Amino acid sequence: SLARERAYAEMVLEQGGPIVPHFIDADDALVFRWFNDDIPYHDEPYAGLSHLAMEKLLVEAAHKLGADTILTGMGADELLVGTRLSMASQLRQGQWLAAFSEAQRMAQANNQSIWSILYQFGIGPALPMLMVGTIGTWWRGGFGRWPKVGKFAIPPWILPEFAQCFKMQTIGKQNAQRLYGGSAELSVDLWSLQTSVGDWSRWYLAAPQGMHNSHPFLDSRVLSFCLELPTALREIPGMPKPVLQTAMRGILPEPIRTRRDKATFNDIYWLGLSKHLPCLEFMVRNSPSQELGIFDAQQLIHAMRQAAVGIGNMEAIYHINTTLALIAWFDQMMAAQHQPLEAPTEVHQLHRQVEITC
Repeated sequence: SLARERAYAEMVLEQGGPIVPHFIDADDALVFRWFNDDIPYHDEPYAGLSHLAMEKLLVEAAHKLGADTILTGMGADELLVGTRLSMASQLRQGQWLAAFSEAQRMAQANNQSIWSILYQFGIGPALPMLMVGTIGTWWRGGFGRWPKVGKFAIPPWILPEFAQCFKMQTIGKQNAQRLYGGSAELSVDLWSLQTSVGDWSRWYLAAPQGMHNSHPFLDSRVLSFCLELPTALREIPGMPKPVLQTAMRGILPEPIRTRRDKATFNDIYWLGLSKHLPCLEFMVRNSPSQELGIFDAQQLIHAMRQAAVGIGNMEAIYHINTTLALIAWFDQMMAAQHQPLEAPTEVHQLHRQVEITC
């Protein structure tokens, strides 16, 4: 639970320094809080729309306090956690004993099976087509099966005609090869950075308030420095974010600096999905996007109901989030098109003729 994280925040305050704390009531930070407040109008789907309430609370609190800049931690995980894919490169180079030894160290540090580690971070990424899905996925034309939908598989609620027309199976294969092709470590690092391009919160939440979201970990100088570090420094089994831990020695309280794990956002997700499930189901059933022939509403709702009680892996949950974000965006766009144009507040008359050519 995120409530347990408060103790760590209080450690920083007890340490002293030029810090003025402002605690935000997070009861309204649940995911899919789309129905109490308007979703900001946006010109393309936003995959992270489910976390709108969390981002909005932070911006609103900072605005009330008179802040003009928010420094976020975006990019820290991608740069500093490490991909743990050195095993894939070792396997491709025939260094099987080195890969097995690395898997053994990681398994001991995380109390996991050696073979699960070796497959997830070694064998699978070394052979990208294995990451597309199981034999059953291939047999079904690239479609995944709930509740274990693969990262590159087609969600089962997508209509076959749409998937075939837009070659979704081929795109899934291409994405797997792109993500794990060449040097698996570098490919994943670059993929993570490329997919984080754009800043929805900055554009649609902070900017309208005259504020700026800044991401220090995505500064080009920080990116270059971290990506140039050898794997031995970026990845140490049993030590999360070793580069950051070393840099923060003497700055952060030791229980924070050396902690092995942190709370997830699972509670916020499950609670938010279950609380807003009736509204989300109504949105799916009545969305004009059904006329596009993209998804089967009943299958999507079935997956949503199961996800609300904790059934489904993270890849499956991601597919649900992106599908719902697409529906919410399309509904908003269609509603805006049917609204009458507002009368102009001012009318200006040109004193000379202007010729417009196309």
